[in-house]
Amino acid sequence: GKLLKDEDLCFTGNATKVSDDCGDECCIGFRSCVWEGEATVCVGSCKGRKSCDRIEEGAEVYPFSCVGKRACEFVGRKNAALEGQTETEVLIGPRACQGKDVCNSIGYEFAELVDIGYASCLGPQACYYLGESTRGDIVIGNIACYKQNSCSFLDARNDVLVYVGSCVGTGACNKMGFRVPGTVYIGGYSCVGYEACNELGRGIELGNIVIKYYSCYGSQACGNLANDTKSAIVSIGPQACRGVEACEFIGANYEDGASRISIGYNACSGPDYSC
Repeated sequence: GKLLKDEDLCFTGNATKVSDDCGDECCIGFRSCVWEGEATVCVGSCKGRKSCDRIEEGAEVYPFSCVGKRACEFVGRKNAALEGQTETEVLIGPRACQGKDVCNSIGYEFAELVDIGYASCLGPQACYYLGESTRGDIVIGNIACYKQNSCSFLDARNDVLVYVGSCVGTGACNKMGFRVPGTVYIGGYSCVGYEACNELGRGIELGNIVIKYYSCYGSQACGNLANDTKSAIVSIGPQACRGVEACEFIGANYEDGASRISIGYNACSGPDYSC
């Protein structure tokens, strides 16, 4: 949950009212704080060109969040041309979404909930287009997705859940489960390291992806896992695929209609080419 906010440090209303009320404390930059209806912004937030531009009505942006050029632009935003969309609840925790293009277009069009934890999604393009076509909940735990490109393009048709301390490092979880009808679940302190979980689940048409706690950390850990599969359930860990190039190329070009790839507890944890 979010830290309780001090009502004296937060401002609620239409875009014009909030911008006027917070003065130089928030909503700083060209087209910062532009939305329809009412939303809440706290001090130190929505700073940067087009930050918080066209976020979903009713959004709550906690202190010192959405800082940087285009930070939090289009979060939870709906496309009027599409049918089947529902109202999105948007909660952005304190000191979250800091950096250029961070949290841009999270939950765009279909998500029902966007909940970003404390000090998460930090660094250029962290959480960029996360859950862009997800029909369900997008939940990022505290202190998660906090380096460049981490959690960018992470997607699933139903829910995206990233727990505390996960998806840390360049390319961490990048394109994991891209446009998969199912659930993407990343346990605590997982996918940490260069290209960790890169391309995981890419090409899957049906299935769930589960990364359990303390898994896939190290250079290229889990790279290309389940690449080009047509139907699969991927399960890793806990404490699995640790080491240089661990699990690389597993499932590449595999097209079995009922495929399932599982890597158990503490598996493939050796150096170099484990698995």
